[in-house]
Amino acid sequence: MGYANSFLAMGQVAFAKTAASVGVDGVIIPDLPPEVSGQLKVYADQKGLDMIYLLAPTSTEKRIQIITERSRGFIYYISLLGTTGVRTSLAGGIGKKVAAIKQTAKLPELVGYGISGPETAKNAAEKS
Repeated sequence: MGYANSFLAMGQVAFAKTAASVGVDGVIIPDLPPEVSGQLKVYADQKGLDMIYLLAPTSTEKRIQIITERSRGFIYYISLLGTTGVRTSLAGGIGKKVAAIKQTAKLPELVGYGISGPETAKNAAEKS
C-alpha cells in the first residue's frame, strides 16, 4: 500500500516487474482511482498483480459497479468518513453498505479504516 507518486517514480513497467518478482500479490493505491490507473493497471494485470480499489460510505451504486468490475483480489471498503485512527466502535451503516457491495461484487470485501483492535475487527468481520 502506498501513494501513486512512489510507484510512478519507479516507472510503471519497472514497478510491476519488480513487485511481481519479489512476490507481491496486489497493491492498494488510495490516490489512484481506476479511471486514472491506465497503464499501471495494464502492467499490473500482465504481471498478475491485483489492483485493489477503494469504496467509501459515500460510494454510489454506479461507483460500486465500476470498482467491482475493475478490482482484482478483493474490494477494500473504507468504513468511515474522515481519518483513520483509534475507535471504540465501527461507524454506522456498515452492514447495509457491505450488503450493497456484495450484490454487485464477485470478489470478497475487506472492511478497513477505524479497525483499532480485536473488538472492532470482530464486528467488522461479522458485517462482511
